[in-house]
Amino acid sequence: MQIELSRLITATGQAISEAQRAVAAHAIANYFTYFEKTDSAENGLGAYTPNTADILIPPVDGSGAPARVAVPLVTMAHHNAMGLRDVRIKLSGAASVDTDEKVLLDLTPSTSDGAASAAPRTELELCFRCGEPPEGTARVNTELNKLL
Repeated sequence: MQIELSRLITATGQAISEAQRAVAAHAIANYFTYFEKTDSAENGLGAYTPNTADILIPPVDGSGAPARVAVPLVTMAHHNAMGLRDVRIKLSGAASVDTDEKVLLDLTPSTSDGAASAAPRTELELCFRCGEPPEGTARVNTELNKLL
């Protein structure tokens, strides 16, 4: 089976882009599990309130009672666990050029008896680098940490 190299790279890039979007959608849904949606009586619109855990912090000088601090759980979670940093794909095939001077790659595996095909095999490695995670998550966490 021969495929035009540019079509192979385009299709692979689109598949990786779709995977990145699915990972981002999952990360957003997971992020909002750390919040509870509440109704606002002022304007009738809902808002998200962070789920918190009470933590006792001992006094600095060792005297007095420990301080109770409500810490938003979202500030203690790692949010880049599912990020795709880069995707590498290695291909082995026979490269050729058609009459329109387009590079074709024959991805047919070698025969079962191990005989090599007539055309020499070429190894090709594609590396797709994905963008950084959204800055908004870091900014929300920074603002929540300022409250502590």
